[in-house]
Amino acid sequence: MDNPVFQDPYLFKLWMYCLLKASHRERKQLVGKEVVILKGGQFIWGRNEAANELNHGTKPSERKSSSTWERYLKILEQLEMLNRETNNKYTIVNIVKWRNYQELDNENKQDNEQQVNSERTANEQQVNTNKNVKNDKNVKNDREKDYTSKIKNLLTVFSSRIDNFNKLNKEYWDVIRETRKTGRISKSVIYNTMRKWERYDPVVIKYALQSHIDLHAGKREEYTIGIMRNTSKDEAIDRLNKKPITKVFNQGQNDEVIPEWFERRGSNRFEEKELDQGKVIEMERLLEKYQSEKESEEQV
Repeated sequence: MDNPVFQDPYLFKLWMYCLLKASHRERKQLVGKEVVILKGGQFIWGRNEAANELNHGTKPSERKSSSTWERYLKILEQLEMLNRETNNKYTIVNIVKWRNYQELDNENKQDNEQQVNSERTANEQQVNTNKNVKNDKNVKNDREKDYTSKIKNLLTVFSSRIDNFNKLNKEYWDVIRETRKTGRISKSVIYNTMRKWERYDPVVIKYALQSHIDLHAGKREEYTIGIMRNTSKDEAIDRLNKKPITKVFNQGQNDEVIPEWFERRGSNRFEEKELDQGKVIEMERLLEKYQSEKESEEQV
C-alpha cells in the first residue's frame, strides 16, 4: 500500500485501464496501414483515445486532459510498472510482470482436467472391457446433455428480458471462440459464464455483449464481466442509444441543444489546467520519495 499508485485515484484508474487494455495473448492489430504484432501484456497507446475513454462518464470538473494522462503514464513507467516502445507512428505499452496480474483461468482448469481425463481414459481402454468404455461415454454424453438443457433454460430467461438476445448471444460466443486455439468452448464454460450475467441489469448485459463484439474482439469472456461490473444502467442506456451529454436551454423558443462542455468552456478551462498541473507535481514528489526509500532499503 506504500506504492504511490494507491495514493492517487487517477493514477490507480490509469493503472487499471492499462491492465484491462493489455492483450491476453499474442495477436495482430491494424494501426493505420501497418499490422502490429502485440504480445501478451501489450497494447497500443493513443493519448487522445485514452483520455476519451478514461474521462467517459465522469463529471466535467473531474476530467483530465490528454497531456495529463500522458504524464500519469510516465509516472507508471518511472515506477517500473510498465515500459513504452515509441516510434513516429504509434506507442506500444508493455506491462511489466504481466503474468503476475493474471487470475487463474477457470477454463484452463477445465481444459487440464479434460486432458487428464482423456489420457486416463486412453490408458483404461487398454485394460477395461468394452462395457466400461461404453459407460464412460454415456456419463460424458449425459453431462453434455445436462449443460445443453441448462443453457436453453438461461436463453429462455434472457430472451424474455432482452430483445434479439439469441442472435446477440450467438455473435458474442462466435467472437469469444476466436480467443481459443481450438476454436471451441466447452458448454460448462458457456453455462457458468451466463450464470454470472444474471447478477446484472438486462440493459447492462446487452450493452456489455454488444460492446465486446464491436470494440474488444480478442478479449476473453472475463473482460465482458468487467464491463458489466463497471457500467451502470443509465450509462448502458446512454451508450446503446449513443446519446451525448447535453442540456436544452431557451426551450420553447428555438429548442437548441448545447453540449454541457461548450456552455462551461470558459469558466473551468484555466482552473482545471491548474488543478491537473498541481496534482501531477504532487505525484512526482511522491514518486521521488518512494524511489528514495526503495534505494535506502536496497542499500541496507
